[in-house]
Amino acid sequence: MPRNQIHPVSLIAVAMLFILVASCKKKSSFPKDDIRYFKDLLEAGMDNGDVLDALGEPTTDLNKEFASQDGLHIYQYQLSDSSFVRIGVTDQIKYACLVDIQDNLLEDIIDFSTGND
Repeated sequence: MPRNQIHPVSLIAVAMLFILVASCKKKSSFPKDDIRYFKDLLEAGMDNGDVLDALGEPTTDLNKEFASQDGLHIYQYQLSDSSFVRIGVTDQIKYACLVDIQDNLLEDIIDFSTGND
């Protein structure tokens, strides 16, 4: 094989590595019904599609009836302890919090005051 040609096996290896890296999503080692799962995966800059890609379909969308009009989805994911993660999202996450069964705020999941989660 001439020096200036790349071996086909090398091209295949590079292509497979690229596909593997490109298809990697951030993952969590915690179960989906654990608050730590959401803390691992949620980031302040995420949009609606990013949230659904990372977390999957929510238990419910509390604003489903009006989302097509105002663009706001309020996704609620139930956790194993009967609390809920509630995420308000349009073109980006507006809030993400943990609430109890009586809708009391227990914890903010993303701190928007510093831009960090």
